Amino acid sequence: MKKITIKLLSLFAVVLLLNGCGEADPIIYSGPTFVSFTDGVLGDYFVQEDNTPFPIQVGIPSPAGSEVTVNLNVLYASGTAGTHYDVPASVTIPTGSVTAEFNITGYFANMSGRKDTLIIEMVSADTASFNTVYTLYLQQFCPFVLDDFVGAWTAYEKSDYEDDPYPPYTINFALVPGEANTLVTEDIWPFFPIKVVFNADDPANFYWNIPDQFLVDDLLGYGEARAVDLGNGPFSSCDQTASIRYKVYVAAGNFEQSTLELVKD
Repeated sequence: MKKITIKLLSLFAVVLLLNGCGEADPIIYSGPTFVSFTDGVLGDYFVQEDNTPFPIQVGIPSPAGSEVTVNLNVLYASGTAGTHYDVPASVTIPTGSVTAEFNITGYFANMSGRKDTLIIEMVSADTASFNTVYTLYLQQFCPFVLDDFVGAWTAYEKSDYEDDPYPPYTINFALVPGEANTLVTEDIWPFFPIKVVFNADDPANFYWNIPDQFLVDDLLGYGEARAVDLGNGPFSSCDQTASIRYKVYVAAGNFEQSTLELVKD
């Protein structure tokens, strides 16, 4: 009976606690207005053929009773305004709003072979003491062509289990008939074919994967071995570079876990 009573009392206490923990009242900021970049301070702008602009957002902590305008000043540019890029002179947050966007426009036709850096600062009595300088990297968009990735690459690999990187070695990629955006190599783990898949759906976020896949029935007596990536790896169609983290594993644990960086020969 004692145990039951304790359980009932405990349950009653939990009910009271839950009933007393409703939704918290929202905290409304009432301090001075300040403007900052609200979506990070670094960006990569791959300028497409139609010159689709790159949006950058600024914001304030709570709606203001009037428009908030800040000037935009170019601190540094490796390109030329009007030829490689354009930046507006200012951005205005409308009355009652907390965010606004302005666009950087790059000019595809003038950026062949270029990589430019643009650093912009906000200038206003209302700017914050943080996140007021934005760095944007611009280059001409290079479409993904799978055939460009076929052939020899130089591999630079650092194992999590070794003090020093492996010596650079060659990886050869070949097409996989009937499998879209897929290549295969036998050079990452010699004699075991490993397929890799490229994704170019988002022009600003090309990535590739090593899907979880079978390698061999028995690896050195430890049973079936498989390979898989440890997350998406970025690649560049312009630079012909790619990197990824992956592992080779068996039921008992990992045989390899490393960072692989590739440069097209």
